[in-house]
Amino acid sequence: MNIVVYFLIILFTILLLCGNIEHFRQPNQNDENLLTHCYPNNEIEYMKRYYNNTETVEDNGGVLYLTPKDKISNYAGIPIPNCDWISYVCVDKNNRGNGVGTTLIKKALQKSKARGFSNIALAVKRKNKVAQKLYNKFGFRKFNGVQFSNSNNDVSDVSDVYYLTFR
Repeated sequence: MNIVVYFLIILFTILLLCGNIEHFRQPNQNDENLLTHCYPNNEIEYMKRYYNNTETVEDNGGVLYLTPKDKISNYAGIPIPNCDWISYVCVDKNNRGNGVGTTLIKKALQKSKARGFSNIALAVKRKNKVAQKLYNKFGFRKFNGVQFSNSNNDVSDVSDVYYLTFR
C-alpha cells in the first residue's frame, strides 16, 4: 500500500477513537421506550410513519429524531425552506441537567448542515421553558404565526415553532 492509504487509515482510526465520527441510525424500540417518558403514545405512534426518513441522534440517555420537514405532511404549510425538523428530543430523567440535551442539539445541527439543509426547526410547548432556554442558547428564534395544539385545543398544550438558519 502506498503512504496515502496508510495515512487515511491512521486518520480514520484517530477520529474513531476520539469519538468525532458519529453513527446516525433509524429509530428503534429502545428509543421508543425512552420516548414514552417524554411524549404521549399517540404522538410516538404518529411519527412512526416517518421513520424511513428519520435519523436518530443519541447521547448518554438521550435521543433526538431528525426528519426533513418536507417529509412530514402536517408541516408542509410552514414556510421555512430547505429545513430539517427536530421531531423529538428526550433525555432520561436521571440524566437531565448534565448537558445531554445540549450535546444532542449540537450533534443535530452538525448533521443537518452535513445533510445540506440551510434551516432547522422544531415545535416546543409554551410551558416547556427549560427547552426554550436551551434552543435560544443555540440561536433558535420563534417563528411567528405558526402554532400547534392538541385535538382538544387545550391552551396549556400549545406548541410554538422555533427555527435556526445556518450561516
